[in-house]
Order: sequence, then structure tokens, then C-alpha cells
Amino acid sequence: MTKWTLGAIGALGALLVTAPAHGAEPATHGAQLRWDDAWPRFRVSEAVVTTVAAAGLVTLYVTKGVAPTWGRPVLFDGAMRRSFKYDSEAERDFWQQSSTWAYYTMIAYPLLIDGLAVPLARRSPDVALQMTLINLEVFAVTGFVFRVSETLLRRARPYVWDCMEATGNVEQCREHGASGTTSLVSGHVALAAAGAAVTCTHHANLSLYGSPAADAAACAVGIAVTTGVGVGRLIADNHYTTDILAGALVGGATGYLIPKLLHYRSPKLGTPAPRASAHSIGIDWVGLF
Repeated sequence: MTKWTLGAIGALGALLVTAPAHGAEPATHGAQLRWDDAWPRFRVSEAVVTTVAAAGLVTLYVTKGVAPTWGRPVLFDGAMRRSFKYDSEAERDFWQQSSTWAYYTMIAYPLLIDGLAVPLARRSPDVALQMTLINLEVFAVTGFVFRVSETLLRRARPYVWDCMEATGNVEQCREHGASGTTSLVSGHVALAAAGAAVTCTHHANLSLYGSPAADAAACAVGIAVTTGVGVGRLIADNHYTTDILAGALVGGATGYLIPKLLHYRSPKLGTPAPRASAHSIGIDWVGLF
């Protein structure tokens, strides 16, 4: 099943990257990259959002979590847990560590390789700056959203919920799982999915590697690695399937929508513009229709 799933995901990634995008120009390997004049640059308002989101993320991270209030499986959670969870603690630890390293990779790759090394190697510091700022915004917003979700929803991890049902001692079970309330949504999957989505979006518009095949491969590999993160968290019993799917939705949405709507958009789609009059205030979407 995994082989066919990854194959389908890879094909989807290839289709996403090779789709025509406004402003994308054929590039030769090593040619200088250029930020299209039609693309808005990173704004002061985005810097404020990034800073606030990052500060909120750090605050929620260092604050002691509240006790979980629920953790029962819903929908297909139970069936998927029985199918994927490994009984061996050593094997679960292996998959937990492996998925964590894969998650780190999906954060580091768009930041350090695509965001800095590639554009700088192609003599494009301006593109490197724009990409880096966009990447930081995507990760800050994604991190803040999933931390708020965990704090409000207070869902126990699967193994912590088992402990709570068996002992009835919430504090003891929280010690058993130090991050016992950080289940919904899966933070590892959310950030990995954000990394994959922003990678796909950059490659679809900038042709970072100079060929459609190479750019498609970068996108497909990112999606496949993110899938591996989700499977690893499921095998290690860190999350239910619904936690993982929710994380993929959050990260995929921020990783695609932030760069696409705020930067890589066609002028025909319009531009958000402030509107004010004696009777109202708001925002109009100005464009060609």
C-alpha cells in the first residue's frame, strides 16, 4: 500500500510543479534568478505577522500545558492505529526518531538549500531574501496555528489516553507522556507539510533548479518525506490518523496559500486594496476580470 501511495503522491507533486505559472520563465542551469516585477515583495505587515506568530509560538511552547480532556479515537482512528502501531517499544522509538529527523529536514531544506544556497549560487541575493522571508512567515504562522489548536483542543496522545483510562491519574499519565496534550493537530506533520507545500510553490514559479523535471522532483520528494513523517508518527503511536490529516491540512494550506496569494499571483487575480468612505471601511479586491 505504501509503494502505491508514495507513487501517487509523487505524480501529484510533479503535476503541481509543472503546471504553468504566471511569471515563471524557462531558466538554464546556473542562470541568474529574477523576482518578477509583477510579484509583490515581502511587506512590513507580513513582518509584523511573522514576528507576532513566532512570539506566540515560543510563548505557548514554554508554557506548561494543561491536562488533556479527551483522547478517544474518532472515525477511522481506531482501525488505523491497530493496523500501523508497532508493539515493540524499540521499533516505536526508531520510527519516532526517524520521523523527527525527516521533519527537521523538511524545515531545513526550504530555508537553507532552496531559500539561500540555490539563489545565492545563481547570483540572486534578492530572490534569496524574498524566499527566506516568505519561508519564515510560513513556518511561524503554521507553528502558531498548530500550537493554538493543541492548547484549545487538549487531545491526549493515544498512549497517554490509554494510561488515563487504565489509571484515572491524569498527572501520572502526563509524566508518562511529557507532551501529553500535543496531539491535535500533529505539529511534526504540520511543519513538514508546510515545508513541502512552500517548496512546491517556489519551484512552480521560480524554476530554481533550471528544469521542469528537477523542480518537479524536489516537490515530489518533499511530499513523500512529509508522508513518511505522518506514517512514522502513526507507527510510533504519537498521534491518531485524524491528528496527522489535520496537520497536513494546516501545513499544506499555509505553505501554499501564503506565497501564492501574497506573492506569486497573477495581476489578473487582483490585489487587495484598502477602501474607506464616509459610510464604510473595508478592503476591495482590485483586478482585471
